[in-house]
Amino acid sequence: MGHTIQDFHRRLDRIGRAHARLSSGPVKARVAPDGLIMLVPKRHVPFSSFKLLVLVLACALILKTSLFIAMGAGVYEQRVQMLAQGTPAERAGAWALQADPVTRGLAWAFYDTVAAVRRQAL
Repeated sequence: MGHTIQDFHRRLDRIGRAHARLSSGPVKARVAPDGLIMLVPKRHVPFSSFKLLVLVLACALILKTSLFIAMGAGVYEQRVQMLAQGTPAERAGAWALQADPVTRGLAWAFYDTVAAVRRQAL
């Protein structure tokens, strides 16, 4: 008899954990082979810090390239040099915003793409 009570309590615990998982977040419905609709909790995939770092670096590179294209190489370099003469925070910004080969390469790729589109439009 005691063994049956233990099984019953184990089953109650398992049902309670399943209920907590289903009530704590998003669920998706699946149809079992016998036609029964079962609710299954969606797996939560956390946004890793590596993905966040890559996203921030990509946005910074896009910003740098956009500024480089909009201002032109000469004006951009002058502005970066002005930042390099300022406060420590401005110097750090100048270091981060200096035109590196990747920024220049992306700018030239953009120029080539725009030139090709213009040639096709004519």
